[in-house]
This record gives sequence, structure tokens and C-alpha cells, in this order.
Amino acid sequence: MDNIVQIVPITGYTAVFENVNDDKYHPVDGDGNPLEAKPVTDILAEVDTNLVTLPVLFFALVKSEIPRAGGEISRLVGVFLDPDYGYLELCERMDSETVYVGRLLGYLPPDPQSHPALMNNYRWITAARIDERYVEETAWQQVLESKK
Repeated sequence: MDNIVQIVPITGYTAVFENVNDDKYHPVDGDGNPLEAKPVTDILAEVDTNLVTLPVLFFALVKSEIPRAGGEISRLVGVFLDPDYGYLELCERMDSETVYVGRLLGYLPPDPQSHPALMNNYRWITAARIDERYVEETAWQQVLESKK
């Protein structure tokens, strides 16, 4: 269980999530066998529709028990307001609870100069999960170059 120890008012950060829906890109039949995947025609458009960005309201110092180890771990995590569920949710969870917005990819700091490189990394991660042809960075760079 996560316990918030202290609220840290660091503003200007954005959390970037991947809207995870495995059925859309990796469909399975009733027995769990893979079916033919939907072909991706415009990977950049698919990636951008699957990324969700939310402003981080504040950061929290959180203590969590380490399962079966008897110890505790402290970490700083972002807290955001989930627009679908309307309550505060930790961006990072260690207790196997669902993060409703999706899978946390990372944070964008208030410095706008670092945004393009970080967003490109998040887009690449998402593209590789949607279509395994884009797992290699060289293939992803070719896609970016072709769109310029």
C-alpha cells in the first residue's frame, strides 16, 4: 500500500501516458490465441491518438512496503486528476492497482526545450508496442524523416 508522507509543490510538469488497449492492436480469440492484427497505415497518427498528457498537480513523497522483503521504499511521484474518474491518482503504482489513464511513460518538465526530444521518445515507445516494425530506432527515424 502506498502512503503519502509529504506533498511537494513542484508545478509545471506534465505526465505522459500511453492509452493501453491490447485488444486493439493485439487481438486474441476466446482461447487467447493471436488473431490477425489490424494493419497500421499511419503510425504517427496512431501514436498521437494513443498518447494522453495530463498536468501534474503536485508531487508526493510516497512510502511503499516492499512485498515479501519486509522493507520500505520512498519515491517521489506525480499526482494528477483523472478526467474520467475525477479523483487524484498516483502516476506510479507499486501495489498492482490500475492507473486508469494508461501506462505512465514519463514526465515532461517545465523546460520547453526538452519537450520535443522527450515526446519523440514516448512516441517511439508507443509505436514499437503498436507495430513491432518500429522497435528499432533506425526504422522509427526513417518514419520521422519521411514525414518532414
